[in-house]
Amino acid sequence: MVLHGNQQNMTAGREYWQFLKAEGYQVEYVQSRIVDSHMLYRWEDSSEIQLDGVIEKIPWGKYDVRALCGFSAGCNEILKTLSSKPIACEEIVLQSPWIPAIDGSLDGLMLALEKTRIRIICGENDGDCLPYAKRLAKEAGRRGLNCELQVINGLGHEYPETR
Repeated sequence: MVLHGNQQNMTAGREYWQFLKAEGYQVEYVQSRIVDSHMLYRWEDSSEIQLDGVIEKIPWGKYDVRALCGFSAGCNEILKTLSSKPIACEEIVLQSPWIPAIDGSLDGLMLALEKTRIRIICGENDGDCLPYAKRLAKEAGRRGLNCELQVINGLGHEYPETR
């Protein structure tokens, strides 16, 4: 399941996640209900969680492997959801993660991620998100979680080139 970033919609990042289909994954896209402007949406840091409602409406528990993928603020929605709801998820992929959800205590989040593979991808020139990415990876590593941080040279707050 893929979540867009702020000032995007669910089709904005589609081309960047299409490679998952070639690897045999069924890819679904989730769009926030919070309108930013015409055809653009956002995930609010402090607003209600939306992702759990989507997961409740689909046969999430019937999939063999469940992955949540996000770009920017979509990553924050993923972490907020996993911190507050018991949702089975084998992997999360956080691309350019804008994740102020980790500003507080990380105990609940780390507990929720104990059985989850965490993949964080961020550009070396992403001044806003790289500190968050490094902090999450460091804490996950400190607690022995399965976490990989990939910092891409020359990349800012954007997707890397697709495969």
